Amino acid sequence: MQSKLTVSFILLLVAIVAFMLFKQNNQFEVTPTKEQTLTQTENKQPIVPNEDNQSESKLPDVVKQKSEMNQDKNSDLMSSVDDYIYDPDPYVETQMMLHDNELCYNYISTKQSSKFSESLKRMSHRLQDEQSKFFDGHFEYCDKLNTQKPRLQLDNYKEVKERLKHSQPNSLWGQILSGEIDVETLGHSQIKDLLKQNRLSVLSLAPKIFYEYYEEVIHWDMEYVLQNRNYDYVKLMQEYAQQLYLCQLGTECGPNSQFMIRMCLSSQEACGLNYNQYIENILTTGQKNDLQVALQYFENVYR
Repeated sequence: MQSKLTVSFILLLVAIVAFMLFKQNNQFEVTPTKEQTLTQTENKQPIVPNEDNQSESKLPDVVKQKSEMNQDKNSDLMSSVDDYIYDPDPYVETQMMLHDNELCYNYISTKQSSKFSESLKRMSHRLQDEQSKFFDGHFEYCDKLNTQKPRLQLDNYKEVKERLKHSQPNSLWGQILSGEIDVETLGHSQIKDLLKQNRLSVLSLAPKIFYEYYEEVIHWDMEYVLQNRNYDYVKLMQEYAQQLYLCQLGTECGPNSQFMIRMCLSSQEACGLNYNQYIENILTTGQKNDLQVALQYFENVYR
């Protein structure tokens, strides 16, 4: 019986994640295989940052150090006397709680339910062995997180969602997220000023909230610095570099982070890896070179 419930949980959460991915404007692309990866990109001479300051071999170490620091910081989050985890604005705080822990919220809130759609059961054949093992472990992680960090209220998803509806934003970013300020009324200079704040709570959500800006400005800049006109490839490098920058800024980038869960759903080879390992083991040499260039671009844009 326990085994059947575990499979049901997996199917339900996979469906939820799939829905999350489709509803986002900026979906993550499946990583190209080494055979498929834009041979023109690997054969060309990319624009590379100063190798004395930022060589390819140093990149994974930087991610590892930041990830380990972030894990240590997060382990003591709930013992902190601070009034917030992510942001002093109550609306942004709740939005970030949901954003960074979406899968755990859905799992904890539904695991006691005995009602599962038959259509979800038919999805079982889509999960490969490593994916199934990963989600078994991830659900255990969610249970521990619920115990260790009760302030997240993972077992009370409805209340957290309700709190989001009634929270009053007290910052410009909160007003934008809540819809009090229409994104379309913001000029490029105002968006740039927000990005220059270099805040994790802003940059984590900015590519989705400012989708058109990232398409019309960031993407075309990225094509120029990468010297590549393949839209899908440049988009992929842009998303990888964005996540790498967030890792260095302090977001969770371990195996149970939302980004790595998406990568696991894309390919079982990514299951159980942190972002540092993903870069090192999954990306090709050409992609790593381009990732460095894209990262340097974001460092210039966000600082």
